[in-house]
Amino acid sequence: EYNGSSWVSGGSMSIARRSGGSLGTQNSALYAGGFSGFQHAETEEYDGSAWSNGGNIIQSRNSMGSSGTQNASLISAGGTPTVVSCTEEYNGSSWSAGGALINARNNFAGALNGTQNSFVAFGGVDSGATNYTEEYDGTTFTTQAGLSTSRLSLGGAGIQSAALAFGG
Repeated sequence: EYNGSSWVSGGSMSIARRSGGSLGTQNSALYAGGFSGFQHAETEEYDGSAWSNGGNIIQSRNSMGSSGTQNASLISAGGTPTVVSCTEEYNGSSWSAGGALINARNNFAGALNGTQNSFVAFGGVDSGATNYTEEYDGTTFTTQAGLSTSRLSLGGAGIQSAALAFGG
């Protein structure tokens, strides 16, 4: 955990894995899916000191886009290992199916306005780096102006109407 000037050890997750969907704050975080030799469906929630089990995602996968809070989160697309376009929404205890991305991909970034009805997904990889940008209204994705540079494995921050794409 980072306190503004240094890092200290926090609680350990129950399943060691990488490339899952991560979101939330230091005292209310969530990690879903991931990979450790196979695709995971498990979700773990962090309360600032310990991890506990949450509801499993519907589609086991890794390298998905994710954003939101522990009680209002969204994951989209990713690898199963094939690239998928499905979206899932979390209400703090269980995942439900949402609308599918127009362009299936993984390793992209996203930004959410605090509810699952206002998400933007950008960049990523399908058969190569992409500049795709899509907005989600809680039901469907619509195509928006693409990134000026195609990129994958990028970082994302902000909200749907004021997002930041960096790295990649």
